[in-house]
Amino acid sequence: MKPAFERTGWPSWVLGTLCLAGIVHLTSILMLPHFSKSAVVVPVLTAASAASAPQIAPPGEMTRDPNIISALCRFDLKQGPLRIITAVPGDEFMSISFHETGGPVYFSVTDQAADKGQINLVLGTQSQIDDIGANDDPDHPSPDLRVVSPHHRGYALFHVLISQPDQRAEAQALLKEAVCRPDSEDAS
Repeated sequence: MKPAFERTGWPSWVLGTLCLAGIVHLTSILMLPHFSKSAVVVPVLTAASAASAPQIAPPGEMTRDPNIISALCRFDLKQGPLRIITAVPGDEFMSISFHETGGPVYFSVTDQAADKGQINLVLGTQSQIDDIGANDDPDHPSPDLRVVSPHHRGYALFHVLISQPDQRAEAQALLKEAVCRPDSEDAS
């Protein structure tokens, strides 16, 4: 009996090998963000306490770009909605993304959403956001950006892009002053 290679011919084997290599390559590319994000975020995530001031990540820990200053804030919406208040840098880009505990992003906002140089955001479950909206005064609309979270637990990831190395301290100070805490009646 002839080997399979000789019965089907070499073009079939080459085509089969290329298809298998393509599938392995595509799968590894699609899975890479999941594995790399988890490995990077977990040490910073465990260091950050729930609903506290954002924990600034050491340089190079969250991203390899030295021009991105990052901070992270954990949350648990079972304790109530989360309030985030932060000033935005003048000419620099800033973003806040919301992730479920496993890492995938479900919402993000940039400095373009700022009102009077500040992002004022409330994150909550659908029922929490509905309760907040029920107390709105139609004559005085709230300046809050309200975001519905599909998850009770997760983290907010802050990024500030700096264009000059001497802006690092200013960006870190901006993130240290950011508020990331449970929302309450007396919070403004």
